[in-house]
Amino acid sequence: MKMRVVYPVLAVWILSTAQAFPHGKEEAPPADSSGAKAGAAEEKDSSGKGPLERAGAELDKALGKTAEAINNAALEFRVKNHLHNHNGLPWRELVVTANKGEVTVEGEVASEEVAAKVIDTVKATDGVTAVVNKLKVKSTSVNL
Repeated sequence: MKMRVVYPVLAVWILSTAQAFPHGKEEAPPADSSGAKAGAAEEKDSSGKGPLERAGAELDKALGKTAEAINNAALEFRVKNHLHNHNGLPWRELVVTANKGEVTVEGEVASEEVAAKVIDTVKATDGVTAVVNKLKVKSTSVNL
């Protein structure tokens, strides 16, 4: 559980500092004493991108994944908080996962009524676009 906290905090720091290091457009490096541009021997790939442009594209891709992970973690937190604020719902026993607005709820609940309340509460949470219900109702067995 602690890892879930560290990664979003690290991602926020990365996102906040990424703007301090612009990338994507390479400026021509200064010429050396022979008049040739430094770095002229850098290999470009088939799309014509140099190593800095490729690195910038990879960084953009990684930051996009990090931002998505932060958004998913924030939605999971909002759902759990919403469940917590509704007395009587077993929020501690539930596993909530989010992926781009789709929330999956797993766990055992006491009755169909409780399951319906959980799903309704999740649907009412801001940012939830779809709910996958994987709740199981605890069986009540009678020993004779």
